[in-house]
Amino acid sequence: MKLYKLTQSRNNGWYTYDSAIVAANSKEQARTLIPSPFYFYDDNAFWYKYKNQEPKVEVGDPSWCHPRYVKAIEIGTSDETEPHVVLASYNAGFDESRYLDLRRMKTIYENHPSPNKRAMAQNTMDTIHRQLKDRGLAELRYHLIEANRVHNLQQVQEYELKIRDYMGEENEDWS
Repeated sequence: MKLYKLTQSRNNGWYTYDSAIVAANSKEQARTLIPSPFYFYDDNAFWYKYKNQEPKVEVGDPSWCHPRYVKAIEIGTSDETEPHVVLASYNAGFDESRYLDLRRMKTIYENHPSPNKRAMAQNTMDTIHRQLKDRGLAELRYHLIEANRVHNLQQVQEYELKIRDYMGEENEDWS
């Protein structure tokens, strides 16, 4: 069996895979291996499988892309006997560097003698706060989508309320 490095640049935001190392018999087979543990590609279709549920056909994998857009480069051989993902690179939704930037800007805002530098720091802090709020909302929406996908009505209702709270809306009955 051969080892392939897979890369894709079609779907590259938060909560996506950008590359993987896979063991496969051919380049074509390697392209069909999906890094996500919940998806697989078979019979020219994406399948979603969660825990012990029966697999369901899906439009696509939101964390990867269609095999035709995957670039596969052979990088070696392996003693493996079954095709599988060996390692994957995932772009998680949490960005600690933005919090560090926020702390640095706060220090500049509180301590710098120049009014222009303080104003620049305040503008940067405002921008970072908006970005973090947008990411927080995106993460809540992602969990809502997953709860819908697995048909967990209780979690769906919980995430709907969390989103309303996050957006400052009143918790009224949605029925």
